[in-house]
Amino acid sequence: VRSGLLREIKDLVDSQDALRAELKELHIVERSGREHGSIQFERLNAQCESLMRQAQERAKEADVFQERSNRLEQQLKVQELEAERSRKDSEERRREVEVRLTKSSEE
Repeated sequence: VRSGLLREIKDLVDSQDALRAELKELHIVERSGREHGSIQFERLNAQCESLMRQAQERAKEADVFQERSNRLEQQLKVQELEAERSRKDSEERRREVEVRLTKSSEE
């Protein structure tokens, strides 16, 4: 009977040791998973921040180009108005010259 109890106690101790080893291994795997997840989170977070900065820079560049485009359009409108004014002035001078030429021819 005694040897049976000793054997049963030994089996229980062995089983307990195996469970402790398995629990320790599970803790190691869990810690490794958390560390890997944390590292991956940090990497993805840094990548996201970098992409956000790039998007903000692109938006600023787009704003600068839009402002430049607006200025160029305004300059073009001014030049078109000046060209139209110059054309009208030239047309008026041509008419005046034609009138003088006609008067001169008549005299």
